[in-house]
Amino acid sequence: MMKKIITGLLVLFLLSISVACAKEGAPNSPSPSTPATAPAQPAGSADSEEDGVVDSGDADSEEDGVEFTIVTKPLDVDSGNAIGGYPIPRGSTVHHYKNGIMKVFGPDGTLILKTRDSETPELPAPGGHKILATYQYITPNRSRNERVDDWTTKVYDENGELVLTVIDEIHKTR
Repeated sequence: MMKKIITGLLVLFLLSISVACAKEGAPNSPSPSTPATAPAQPAGSADSEEDGVVDSGDADSEEDGVEFTIVTKPLDVDSGNAIGGYPIPRGSTVHHYKNGIMKVFGPDGTLILKTRDSETPELPAPGGHKILATYQYITPNRSRNERVDDWTTKVYDENGELVLTVIDEIHKTR
């Protein structure tokens, strides 16, 4: 259990370094292709902050059928761990758009969560940095990151199965 927590924190640390380095003046990258979207309801409960999410009411839905949600904990593809976070399915894609909107698409491409960076709190991260909750990810023990291009990172578990894809149009990492 402790190894799982340490590995999760290590992944957070590596991602926070990427974000911190990108914030130091790297220009925005060209827009990558957008995953397919289909109307769906957000995963998880939006009733309490304990679940890592606060219901944002009737915020603008941009015609995709999913309301904006305020996420107050890291995104968690490793449910059942001791850290706890906002659960998203394994194989999901997290897409941070240039306009400050973050969308999570399930493994089948269905939109399951949508947030605004302007409404997301910053949380402590390894290295003494504070970064937005939606830029922190809880992944399985012994996960590894693979940089695909300047804005895409894929995370694999110890068996080589895809756990998470992160597309970040805001912070170019190279």
